[in-house]
Amino acid sequence: MVSFGLTNFPMKRFNPLLPSFWQTRLSFIQKKLGGVSGRIYIPAVIQSQVTIFLLALSVFPPAVFSRVLPDTAKEALFLLGLEKTAAERFSEADSLFRALVKAEPGDPWGHFFWAVEIAARMMDAEQDSFSPAFSIQLSIAQQLAEKQLKKLKKEKKEKERPDLFLLMGNIWGYRAIYEHRKGYWLGGLQAGLKAKKNFERALALDSSLYDAYNGLGNYNFWKSQRTRKFLVSTLVKDERELGIEQLIWAKERGYFSRPAAAASLVWALISEKNYAWAQALADSLMAAYPEAKSPLWAKGTLYHERKMWDSSAAVFSNLLRRLEADSSQSGFNLVECRFRLANAYYQSGHYEAALRECQTAKNYTLSSKNKKRLRKRFENLSEISKKIQKALAQKKSDGHQSYR
Repeated sequence: MVSFGLTNFPMKRFNPLLPSFWQTRLSFIQKKLGGVSGRIYIPAVIQSQVTIFLLALSVFPPAVFSRVLPDTAKEALFLLGLEKTAAERFSEADSLFRALVKAEPGDPWGHFFWAVEIAARMMDAEQDSFSPAFSIQLSIAQQLAEKQLKKLKKEKKEKERPDLFLLMGNIWGYRAIYEHRKGYWLGGLQAGLKAKKNFERALALDSSLYDAYNGLGNYNFWKSQRTRKFLVSTLVKDERELGIEQLIWAKERGYFSRPAAAASLVWALISEKNYAWAQALADSLMAAYPEAKSPLWAKGTLYHERKMWDSSAAVFSNLLRRLEADSSQSGFNLVECRFRLANAYYQSGHYEAALRECQTAKNYTLSSKNKKRLRKRFENLSEISKKIQKALAQKKSDGHQSYR
């Protein structure tokens, strides 16, 4: 855990590097973040990174990527926080989003991105202790966005803020994920449909909001993937291919959603058994975010699906070391990782190593909720143990017969 203080950041240190356009755009953030006497207060550890981001956006014209928010300087700070979230540098991202929300508590985007960071931390650790903070920030974001949309509708100016429909789509998308995690499938379905409706409205108002395709791509792909076995294909259209295309659009032309869209695309490609493309994309994510654990989950799963057992074991061993070094882990991911290791060792004939993983996986202290979620995994581990013991007994028996 890294602790950050707030340090004075004089504007005169910025001025030689930034064009006058960016100095003007940044002045709003300077004042809102508590700046006095020409100073801006931001976490000391990210001062240089803010400079780099703003410089990059001044070199590359806004047309290179789709714009989302009216205030471009603030948009760059949000993007920096999301990059830190993708890199799983959660404390740094939390510090930045907390400062931005404190600076402008009436901006729904700030609350939403803070909720995104909390959700990523929660899913990374499979730790529900972050749940109340996530719910609070997401609810505040929704209330503020709905209030602004209601005002714009009354003034007949809804078309001026397509980003608010994008925001509402993302809010409902996160609600859908959260409902599914809690086991409320109907609530998740209803939230997903509301997300889809808002994403489509955002694109109808501004076709350059490619970030909306991240939500639509996930919705269309996984809806088709999970229902195609149960629904008649002539009645329900298979939109997996469309979903993948939309994820590609978001990955290549989105602004906020590029890392998330890339990660979603990897899992979609693994599901479709497009292993070569999935591996290339997973490798690029590992290179971009070398400290993150999520690309390792994808890479290890990819090898597991391809039955490349030695490679799978190598990746999951690396992942296990990172999980064990992370005190925030609930134990859920450690059991899942050790199951993958145990299976890889078993399949490649390393029976003793597989038995050790099976035994260690059963020794973690877990919440009653996680025990229930992992019930199938413990059954899998017991099955592997039985198969190994049987194989070892047979090997021993064959050895005795050979000796005779």
